[in-house]
Amino acid sequence: MMKRYRFVLTFGFISLVTLLVALTAMHFLFRPQRASAGPRAPLHVVATVKTVRLAKRVVNRNLQTYGTVVARASSVRNVAVPFESQCLRMLVSAGQRVHRGQKLLQLQASSTAMLALAEARSQATSAAAQYQQTLASQQLHLVTKAQLLTARQAEELAQLKLSNLLAQGVGGPRFIRASRSGVINHIYARPGQIIIAGSPLLQIVSSHRIEIRIGVEPTDISMLHEHMPVNIYPVGEDAKTPIPGQISLLTLRVNPATRLVDVFVTPQSSSDLLLGQYVRASITVARLDGLVTPRAAVMPVGAQQILFTVRHGIAYEHHVRILLKKAHEYLIAAPGLAQGDRIVVEGNPQLKNLMAVTEKFRP
Repeated sequence: MMKRYRFVLTFGFISLVTLLVALTAMHFLFRPQRASAGPRAPLHVVATVKTVRLAKRVVNRNLQTYGTVVARASSVRNVAVPFESQCLRMLVSAGQRVHRGQKLLQLQASSTAMLALAEARSQATSAAAQYQQTLASQQLHLVTKAQLLTARQAEELAQLKLSNLLAQGVGGPRFIRASRSGVINHIYARPGQIIIAGSPLLQIVSSHRIEIRIGVEPTDISMLHEHMPVNIYPVGEDAKTPIPGQISLLTLRVNPATRLVDVFVTPQSSSDLLLGQYVRASITVARLDGLVTPRAAVMPVGAQQILFTVRHGIAYEHHVRILLKKAHEYLIAAPGLAQGDRIVVEGNPQLKNLMAVTEKFRP
């Protein structure tokens, strides 16, 4: 009995070991094979994308800046009087167009100027009387010819001084008229104000001789030169056609008020521009040749910029360099890209390199 029990145990143990060996062999024979270390196969289709063709063209690099319409320095005329006076009435306003001979303001000589006029009249009367007396004495041979000549010169000098004051307008109220047609740019005098001799009363400029003063960053001034074309757009107006012009002067200092370098532009046509008007200036400083892509196609990844192209249903990743940023597009350069390549513009955030995609091409 004991021998039979041992035989059963031995047979069971041998059967268990045999079963374990068989299971181990089946595991090694039928386990899945690992992928080889060769090129990675395309991933499964996981995304639907839209693509457009990559274009190649010349793009202008424009410098955008702003400025103000001002009077050309050679067209400015200041109205002044050579004697101290008092402003009585101002008959024009700043910005008003005036014509030659039009009344601008009314003034009269100040009390100081009137006193000078009275002294001149008194001196002229006294000198005339002195000359007549000397002339009579000379006829009686009581004075010499030299004394007569001196008296005559004194009378002429007194008369000249009086005539000069009268010619300048010293006396009662008088009107100042425009010596030329133009636009009132500045008014310096105010009613009741005493104006020093020679001080400007107002300023007239020619409306057809204007220029535009724009401000340019000091780092950008080296890209500009005289006679460079400029497109001018009035700010606040929906003007699609620019007013052409060209740079007439590059200054060599930074304006302390704006911290920019003043550049003067002469427009070809100034009929639509007003003094003091705010304008935008666009200057083409370079022409770049490259590949143009919509902004949506380029994505930042860390410090790099990438886009995806699609060929035969596979997405390929490209690292690109942005040459110029425009409002809705980029000018880029990258090895392996060419005109006509299909680039992804929608669905690219979920793409990976060599991923299989379903493409919806948008011409």
